[in-house]
Amino acid sequence: MTEKDKYVEKLKDQIDKWSSEIDKLEAKIKDASEDVKVEYADEIKALQNHGIKAKAKLLEIQEASGDLFEEVKKGSEIIWSSLKDGFEKLKHKLK
Repeated sequence: MTEKDKYVEKLKDQIDKWSSEIDKLEAKIKDASEDVKVEYADEIKALQNHGIKAKAKLLEIQEASGDLFEEVKKGSEIIWSSLKDGFEKLKHKLK
């Protein structure tokens, strides 16, 4: 398995994990008060949008080759970091 294949597999796993986390967060606020739902709806939507960007970046990585792969990989790390930070902040707020 190449470095690229390993990286793609790692990202796929992370995207699946985050999708599951979004589902859990949505379920958690489903039974909350209307104020709480409104407060967190935008944040969850932002996480979903980051997830869409992450999936698009994953496709870009899968199609990239050679030096382009390394460059796309660097760009994807920014998206991943942003998504991870968003999850951590929202999970902390909901505790």
